Amino acid sequence: MALARGLIYEAAVDAGWDEPLSMHSQTDKQWEALMITACEIQEMYRPAAVDFWRYPATQHLVRGGLSEQEVRTFIANVFRTHFTSPHILAFLYSSMPSHTSGLLRNNLLEELGLTGDGPAHPLLLLDLAEGAGFTKAELFQLMGESHDHIRRVCSGPLPFPTLQAFYLSVLLETEAFEFLLSRYAGPLGAALHTRYGLTRQAVCWFDLHAEADIRHAEEGLQVLADFLAFYRIGPDEFEKTRRATFQANVFLQRDFPEALSATPTPKLAETPLCGS
Repeated sequence: MALARGLIYEAAVDAGWDEPLSMHSQTDKQWEALMITACEIQEMYRPAAVDFWRYPATQHLVRGGLSEQEVRTFIANVFRTHFTSPHILAFLYSSMPSHTSGLLRNNLLEELGLTGDGPAHPLLLLDLAEGAGFTKAELFQLMGESHDHIRRVCSGPLPFPTLQAFYLSVLLETEAFEFLLSRYAGPLGAALHTRYGLTRQAVCWFDLHAEADIRHAEEGLQVLADFLAFYRIGPDEFEKTRRATFQANVFLQRDFPEALSATPTPKLAETPLCGS
């Protein structure tokens, strides 16, 4: 029934209809009045993104101060974080039988290179790693490590009491990276090109996300708001999942884990939502 509802939503919207109002009960509309706002979601991500940009390792990167091995380590971390993005988007798509599921679907197709003129994003990550000097054997190792992460998550007990909370946690982290990349992918890619000699083709993944993720970040706010409304997640439950998801700065955790382990940084969980 949930799948049918989602397909009806998409078919109606694709056909040019406005949001199918008949699918929203009065209770749904009342619940939306309690929703976390787009401002609150943006302000949740902003401090962590700024901390990432100001972090010494990031500044060393953009100013050309990293060694060749440190640059390779950074690129390997980016690769592991984002190579399985299509799988994560497909997972999230399955949780959204509502009118914004089309946004996730389009993002997924774009990641796979099935819409627009761009290639599949995982292929761009392979170009990035290859441009940084990774051998074929090292590329296979990076792909295997990316797949291992999904295997570990799916093979162990859920870190949340419900699948709904787990979906929300994955969605929050996914949209957090859309927010970060929309602001800083451009200068990161430019630094890799101008400071470290990677070709424009090698840093195309950063260039693409600098452009596309501005739109994706805006759409992500709609998706998050719709997710909260669909599952009727109130502020208290949202805050609990948010704190569990962002116990530390997730951007530094993924991209500079080696530096982070040596120098503690402020926790995103300590940053209250605006208005709270």
